[in-house]
Amino acid sequence: MSDGRIKLLHHDVGFLARAAAREALALYRPLLAPLGLSHAEYTVLLALEDGRDHPVTDLAARIALPEQGVASALAGLDDRGLIRWGQLRTDPRRGLVSMTPSGVTLLPQLEAISEQVRRQLDA
Repeated sequence: MSDGRIKLLHHDVGFLARAAAREALALYRPLLAPLGLSHAEYTVLLALEDGRDHPVTDLAARIALPEQGVASALAGLDDRGLIRWGQLRTDPRRGLVSMTPSGVTLLPQLEAISEQVRRQLDA
C-alpha cells in the first residue's frame, strides 16, 4: 500500500471514530440534561463510584480525559455538592477527590442511563 493510501486510510479511520463519538455523545445529552450533568461530569462520577479518594491526575488517566477537562468537570460537580476535595498527604498540591453522599444517590440513575445508551447502540 502506498504512503498516500495509508494516509487516506488513517484519515478515514480518524474521521469515522470522531463521527461515532459525536453520535454516542448525542445519545447521552438528553438523558443527562434532567440531571444537569455534562458527559464529562457523568464520566467522572462513574469513575468515583468505588467510594475511594482519587488523585486528580490518576482520575484523568483513568477516564482518558485531559487534566484540564477533568478539573472543569470537577468544578461543576463541586458546585453542586456531588464531590469533595481533599489533599494528598505526601503532596498537598495534588488534589484528592471523592463522591459525596449526594453524588452516591445519583449512581442508580447514572447506571440506568448507561444501560439505556448501551441498548440504543445495540439496536
